[in-house]
Amino acid sequence: DADAAIALKEDSANKSTDVTLADGTNTKFPTELAVKTYVDNSISSSETLADGTIFVGNASNIATAVAVSGDATISNTGVLTITDNAITNTKLADGAVIGGAGGVISDNSLTASDLGPNSVASSEISSNAVGTSELKDNSVTTSEILNATILTEDIADTNITTAKIAPGANDQVLTTNNTGTVIWANVATVGTDEQNLNSAVVTANEAVEIQINNGTNTTIDIRDADSDGTNEHNTGIALSGTSIQITDGGATLSQDLNGTFATDAELAALNTDDADADATNEIQTLSKSGTTISLSNGGGSVVETITTLAQSTTTGLITYTNENSAAQTANVVGAEATNDISVGANGGALYESMVKGIGKISGTGAIVKVSSGITVTKLAGNGHYQINIPVGMVSDANYIIQLSQLGRGGAGNDDPGISYNNQTTSSFEVIIGDNDNGATDRSRFNSEFMFVILDL
Repeated sequence: DADAAIALKEDSANKSTDVTLADGTNTKFPTELAVKTYVDNSISSSETLADGTIFVGNASNIATAVAVSGDATISNTGVLTITDNAITNTKLADGAVIGGAGGVISDNSLTASDLGPNSVASSEISSNAVGTSELKDNSVTTSEILNATILTEDIADTNITTAKIAPGANDQVLTTNNTGTVIWANVATVGTDEQNLNSAVVTANEAVEIQINNGTNTTIDIRDADSDGTNEHNTGIALSGTSIQITDGGATLSQDLNGTFATDAELAALNTDDADADATNEIQTLSKSGTTISLSNGGGSVVETITTLAQSTTTGLITYTNENSAAQTANVVGAEATNDISVGANGGALYESMVKGIGKISGTGAIVKVSSGITVTKLAGNGHYQINIPVGMVSDANYIIQLSQLGRGGAGNDDPGISYNNQTTSSFEVIIGDNDNGATDRSRFNSEFMFVILDL
């Protein structure tokens, strides 16, 4: 009814405009402006925070600005920095710090000074993780090695050198004592293993047994191929007439030497005297004076004939004058008007090619292959390049340029064209583009191309 509805309405007398909402009452009700002002003020106060501080709820459950302290600090950019030496062993869980791929320990970041004595057990080291390069010389002593932990298979071949073995005294050797322990012992006290080597005939002229003390004997066969010991040596040699005879256990071999050597009678029959029977005047001396060659002791003389060889630096013609003063010639360069070979500065044949330079250039302007001295400049825009020519490569600006470009296979820029522009003695430009069959202006694009420079 109407009375009940009126009873449910708020009494205007209880309307509050307090923007702080300080009264703890269920009777008064705030206006819309009071609520908005209270909320705005609350939000504004929570957005203000001192440099380098954070909001933390206090004992009254109110967000309060405090500075981070203890083991870390924080900057006004939100970077949290852990204080040096703040992380101790008691703050690390077992297995929390690992190395290797994906680990948190950088390679070579831990040194011996970072580890306490006996702090690393063998169970914490991966198999084959510690090699020779990780150990300092003389850093591993017997006290660090458990008995029977290093086996033969744990030591790489040639890995134990003399530097790894503690030295003994002078004139000592490594040996084992009566308990099997390796020790240094004086050479004089170490026994030797002397053994005798003997032989015994098993079968005469056929087999012998080689014997060694405290070892295994072996039998060897001493027979030759025919098992005959009587024919292995010569028993006599003699000269019979002009034949030499050699006798062995099998027979006598004879070889006639007649005609091979002169006999005494044949030597006596020879007249070895010269006309004057004087052996002292047979030596002569050869000398030369100018073009005259003379032989001493009346041997006479001859005049040397001089030959010459000359070449014209104008025509290239080679002229040879022989001993009879007759001239003979040879042409180096042909006289034909169509001959491309000319006479060089020293008279030799000179061929100067019409091809002065060649090149293959990528679409980016990079040189793939080019003649010495030529450089390339990629000009602004697509399909625009400049070929730079060294001084003296061409005679003038009217040299011949041949251009070609990479085929397009009918795709994309399917009507490509290549041309040159701005030709000078030092450079020329190359332009590449798609002609589009003449329907529109050429659309330039980058492309690989080749060029040849010709000059007469």
